[in-house]
Amino acid sequence: MNSQYADRGEFSLNLADMGASLGMPDSWKDDALRRQVIKSLNKLKDKYNLLNVTFFHTRDAWLELADIPGDTFPAAPLSVISPGKEKLMRVKILLLINDLLKSQGEDPSAISDKALAGRFHISYWSVQDARKEVE
Repeated sequence: MNSQYADRGEFSLNLADMGASLGMPDSWKDDALRRQVIKSLNKLKDKYNLLNVTFFHTRDAWLELADIPGDTFPAAPLSVISPGKEKLMRVKILLLINDLLKSQGEDPSAISDKALAGRFHISYWSVQDARKEVE
């Protein structure tokens, strides 16, 4: 995935690369990947207020992460979620979920794929594939 950091909470993001990293179907063309990622980013922006995003016609999107007040939890080193790493996004998300559960005193391996997917509103197949890749 191509991305450039400008600051700790601001970076550019190649939408087609992000779609591929999320494990979207290989048969999808770049346009379809970009549209799906745009839809997801807009949801993170409008519904959850997690980021601000600026889209450009033929260039990477520009993302600014929101400063969210409230509780935090210790997560894996920044290298786990930094762009340019070899791990797929679904694996990175699973690693963050595992860190959150551990910080709450839960054993992530004791939770079924279906329950984890429902609890964190992600695809069952993404959870299942990510767990296989982590093992």
